Amino acid sequence: MKVNVYRTHDDLACSAAEFSAAVIVRSIAERGRAVIVLSTGNSQVRFLDRLCQADGVDWSRVTMFHLDDYLGLPKDHPASFDRYLRERFIDRVHPGAFHLIDGTAADPEAEARRYGKLLEADRVDVCFAGIGETGHLALVDPPADLAEKRPFFVIDIDRRSRQQLAGEGWFGSWQECPAMAITISIDRILCCDTVVSVVPEARKARAVAGCLEGDFGPDWPASLLRTHPDSHVFLDGDSAALLKKMHGVHGYPVQFEI
Repeated sequence: MKVNVYRTHDDLACSAAEFSAAVIVRSIAERGRAVIVLSTGNSQVRFLDRLCQADGVDWSRVTMFHLDDYLGLPKDHPASFDRYLRERFIDRVHPGAFHLIDGTAADPEAEARRYGKLLEADRVDVCFAGIGETGHLALVDPPADLAEKRPFFVIDIDRRSRQQLAGEGWFGSWQECPAMAITISIDRILCCDTVVSVVPEARKARAVAGCLEGDFGPDWPASLLRTHPDSHVFLDGDSAALLKKMHGVHGYPVQFEI
């Protein structure tokens, strides 16, 4: 895992977008197209904005998937991932193809299988997967079932993750946040060619330290990113504050491997 630390959230967003655009451009050059899996949430907003402005990306050759979606939330709800992705990515760059999870499907298990088959039909060039406040990856909360091999599956959302989502302002309280979702599995994330994790803000510092330098395993789901051969984490000074490797560091940017 390559870790990149920048002084500010804006510096992080710009550098992560530049790196990610280069990965996409390279994939298009090598095989004529690129497949990406996007993450959502407040922590991704600035990064997605910079990525949409990146020079040299032929978005007509890009196919987009996403990590997860709530069950039972109307698509026009302010917290809907469908709405989030349309407003912040799809309607801005107009990718050649995009596939959205239908969180309103009558049969969520069937929808998870449908979406998983779509993703499995192609190679994924880059997956964007942030780290949650509990160390969750996508919506796979701790303790994670590391034996789960289905590409997408239905899952209960932990109360702590629902509290995070409410704290970000998407819901009035954690009780208003949907209790179930369709999410990508950790196993499927690790099958993607490149994984990029954009993780800004002080509220993520404990999870970052746990996942990058703590015990490896199901209690820190995102710790599994350390096993990926081409995993890149982008932090700002706040989210990296509890990392032992950052003790005594004053200048930015900082790059190191874990």
